[in-house]
Amino acid sequence: MTLAPAADYHLAEKRMREAVERVYEQYKEKIEQQHRRMEQTLNMPIAMPRIRTRINPRQSGLEVSIRYPVDVEHAADIDDQITRELMDALQQPPE
Repeated sequence: MTLAPAADYHLAEKRMREAVERVYEQYKEKIEQQHRRMEQTLNMPIAMPRIRTRINPRQSGLEVSIRYPVDVEHAADIDDQITRELMDALQQPPE
């Protein structure tokens, strides 16, 4: 999402991350199980997938990107849930 230049990006980023974390908590255990199986299969340690936030300046404002692990079988549903949570989070006062 791109935030207006005058937006409180600290608050927006916090709300966005919390929205993603709420959805992620619903399937986090499955991601952790997949991670453990992958480590066992490859017989080597692998970094646990996690939520990552990036802020990049753009001409139109600040671009906030949030990357998160997904269960591939349910990726479309997860993306839809996260989009809805993000929209709700950003409509809370102050917008």
